[in-house]
Amino acid sequence: MKKMKIFIMFLLVAMNIQADDIFDEYVTEIKAANEQMVIFESAKNIKVGASGVIMKEINRNSSFIISGFIITKVKNNMATALLKPYNTLNNDNFPTINMKPAKGDMVIVNYLYNRVLAIVPNARVFADMKKKYRDIRWIHPDILSGELVKSADESPAYENFKRTCQNVVANMLFFGIDNNGYFVDCKSFKILKKINIKKYKETMLPYYTRIKDLDGGLLNFGKNNKITNYNNYYNTLLKEKNN
Repeated sequence: MKKMKIFIMFLLVAMNIQADDIFDEYVTEIKAANEQMVIFESAKNIKVGASGVIMKEINRNSSFIISGFIITKVKNNMATALLKPYNTLNNDNFPTINMKPAKGDMVIVNYLYNRVLAIVPNARVFADMKKKYRDIRWIHPDILSGELVKSADESPAYENFKRTCQNVVANMLFFGIDNNGYFVDCKSFKILKKINIKKYKETMLPYYTRIKDLDGGLLNFGKNNKITNYNNYYNTLLKEKNN
């Protein structure tokens, strides 16, 4: 009997830990809505700056994403979210759905948070994170390098991260800076989780990537890159959206 009680307590603690994890999707219904905002019940893992989608049920077998949102307020177990166009899964072949969120529509918070684009100083940090968070689908920084080449940008900025997340159907960024790690929402650029990471001496600019040469041209970040200090650059970038 005593062993059973201990097991139940352990299970409850484990469930509470899981419920507080930002990577877990949270599903609920809209309690109130207008042209700009929706209100719904909150949960432990819901944070200001988190994003998600609103689903409208057409019939028993069909439902569609009709809007995105970013949470602006969490108080008294209720969350307020600002409506945003949802374009992560844009496809010209899909019909345009012109429907407004309403009471009773489904809300999915922390949507696609299990797909994370990493921005790290070296390969060892990337390997450490993949080992520590095995349930996450880690997206290699090389994908961001392709976006920079395509846009002809010398240094990664907010719009580069946003477009890359959209292209790879992800909604979370991870920045490894000095001995800290930051999980950041792709749409709001708000820091949702901070962890400690192991610090290594080697640092690549503008971040760890294996891409050196594309289409016969040199992707020479070292020469043309505006970043001279990895930690300072990304710390400043995060502070701009988190003050």
